[in-house]
Amino acid sequence: RGSGRCAMDTLQSKINDALVFDQQKTQVNDAKLRAVAQRVDYDDFVKMVAGAHLKPVKPCSKETANISKPFDFFVMPKYEKTAASLGAGPALPAAGEQFTAPKDGNEFLRIWRRKCKPAEAKLRYLRTIDPDELPMLFRAEMDPAVLDGIAEALRAGLLEDTGHGNHAPSQQSKELAVWAGRLLLSMARINRFELTLELAETSTTRTLSDVFDYLECATSLSDETGGSTPCFDIAALNKLRSSFKL
Repeated sequence: RGSGRCAMDTLQSKINDALVFDQQKTQVNDAKLRAVAQRVDYDDFVKMVAGAHLKPVKPCSKETANISKPFDFFVMPKYEKTAASLGAGPALPAAGEQFTAPKDGNEFLRIWRRKCKPAEAKLRYLRTIDPDELPMLFRAEMDPAVLDGIAEALRAGLLEDTGHGNHAPSQQSKELAVWAGRLLLSMARINRFELTLELAETSTTRTLSDVFDYLECATSLSDETGGSTPCFDIAALNKLRSSFKL
């Protein structure tokens, strides 16, 4: 009997060890997938994998909540507030909040995902970036979801004033059109941009088409009224449009 009980205990121990091993393997694999999806650098990748087994802790006080705030997205799943505290809906950046130009791609994605939910916030954040620096922010490639958001922001910003009719665009609209044209030109120069276009949402193609239609209309109206061309001549604009497969 003693040897049988010992064998059973040993078997149970091995089963428990196997379950723990499988759980840890799953946690590590999930952490790797999250790190790849977030496009973090190597140091952050190592940290996320090393902390794969950690669980979020509910803050016990305002002081401890502030201490744990920098680690909100380090361990998944992030602690969520109770339903009662979510009644007012997700917090959006204040209308007067000032964005600063990101130093690298990781910083761009962090601010983009956390603070740039509405199209208006996306556009304000994008305006902090020199369009010529865009290929440097996305050295490897651009996330298709980012392209979707940029297209949405450009459409919202450019087409906000829909009453231009047969009149030339305002000076403010011209400045935005110039910047948007430079941004689109730089986007087309990003590595593997054709693949990004293929993986983007179907609706993004229609959105980008609306943006190019506006730029073409603004350019034509500016030529007719003798004003300065907002961004390109028609030939250059059509060439850029073809780069976006439109």
